[in-house]
Amino acid sequence: MFALGVLTDEISPDLERALNVMEELGLKYAELQTVWDKYIGRLSEGEVERIGRMVADRGMKVSCISPHCFFNVPLRADPDDKCYWGSYSEHLEDLKRCVHIAKELGTNLVRTFAFRIQMLLDPPVLGDWWSLLLDKFKEPLKIAEQAGVTLVVETAFLTNTADCYLARKLIDDLGSKSMKVLWDVANGLFHGEKPYPEGYEHIKNRIGHIHIKDGVPNRSRFAFHFCAPGKGQVKTFPEILKALQRDGYGGVLSFECEYIPEGGTKEDALRMSVTALRDILNGL
Repeated sequence: MFALGVLTDEISPDLERALNVMEELGLKYAELQTVWDKYIGRLSEGEVERIGRMVADRGMKVSCISPHCFFNVPLRADPDDKCYWGSYSEHLEDLKRCVHIAKELGTNLVRTFAFRIQMLLDPPVLGDWWSLLLDKFKEPLKIAEQAGVTLVVETAFLTNTADCYLARKLIDDLGSKSMKVLWDVANGLFHGEKPYPEGYEHIKNRIGHIHIKDGVPNRSRFAFHFCAPGKGQVKTFPEILKALQRDGYGGVLSFECEYIPEGGTKEDALRMSVTALRDILNGL
């Protein structure tokens, strides 16, 4: 019905352990963020080849290469200005490397983020932050277009595409076929966007990849408490899944289990999340 996968480091930094758990749970698509405690863009050619063999030997595929490109990078900084997460120039080099890794591992999706959130600081209509954002994405899109890959910009609440409306606006304003949305189903809750139908209707024909998670935002503490699908404030997973089927979504549903159950482990969180989603699917 749906292709299911997971961010492997949400299971374990040990890729072999992560793939074994995936195999046990019937998950076929590995999303790579860090492997062996190494950021995906820092892997050697030998390590990339090893990953390719390990995934293929289990009859699996890589769904998406998911670096933190441009996450928390300030829009107003000069290209070589250092910040905690690195400079714009450094992130461009990371992107080039990750695009290469994506092609080596047989996926055409590379995650990116929409820089450090600015919309809380400048009025969205009067400020110049949106034009700065569009300008910052010109070179990343050129890299993607030349390589024949697609950048999937995540709906992430610490970035300038904090919800589906802004992610769709970014893609439309850039006008490139080489960018789609990585829809994190829960993240828009932080800014008050209902995932369905409100969020979905903005992006339904622009989705390249999906993160499955649920949670309860705590805006006063600028925090998010995550949980298994159907146990938080998303509430509309059945409607979301039916809409994805109806509209022909052909990508992967990738579990992002950013929580550890009391007395449990990350593996337990994944098992709980897989069970919860399959219960919802069985009820459709």
